[in-house]
Amino acid sequence: MKIDRLIEKVRERLAERKRLKNLSFPLKRPVVKVGHGTYFNHATVYAWHEDDIFEVGSYCSIADDVVFLLGGEHFKDHVTTWPWYDFLDKAKGDRQLKNTSKGQVKVGNDVWVGHGALILSGVELATGTVVGAGAVVTKSTPPYAVVAGNPAKIIKFRFDQETIEGLLASRWWKMKPEELSKLYDLMDHPVEFYKRLITESA
Repeated sequence: MKIDRLIEKVRERLAERKRLKNLSFPLKRPVVKVGHGTYFNHATVYAWHEDDIFEVGSYCSIADDVVFLLGGEHFKDHVTTWPWYDFLDKAKGDRQLKNTSKGQVKVGNDVWVGHGALILSGVELATGTVVGAGAVVTKSTPPYAVVAGNPAKIIKFRFDQETIEGLLASRWWKMKPEELSKLYDLMDHPVEFYKRLITESA
């Protein structure tokens, strides 16, 4: 039993390494947490500190040229927007001054981010969110919202409120791909899908 569990862990690590090979970190490599099933197509994560956290849930689809900014914000209410806290000698080594992030970037489950989108620091993309190609996301999104534009705004929701609540309650993203395969025939029937899961877990 222990050997089987060890083999499973090795497989999970290899799968995670394969998924993350399409993620680039030009500055610092942050702490990365990625759920199962999620894939990236050459996305870029800009982190300014190694203890920054970049968290992505399960079953997310991240398209080409997507950029996540974990910091690098400029102060509009200072004397200058120029990053004096990085270049002036007196500020050297002052971590507090260099904390130019609005917070952690967190991507929920079943999130689809379209080609060339930009996600700024402090943004949480809630479960089920769809981000249109080229969007600049400056604010967090509610579950199952479809957002687009610069700055990104809510265009519509993927489902009605009852269906959204049902899918969230089902917590289906906790399932591994092999478990989802058993529900293959319901994958294109969201209402039947979540009702089945909720009934089985009752």
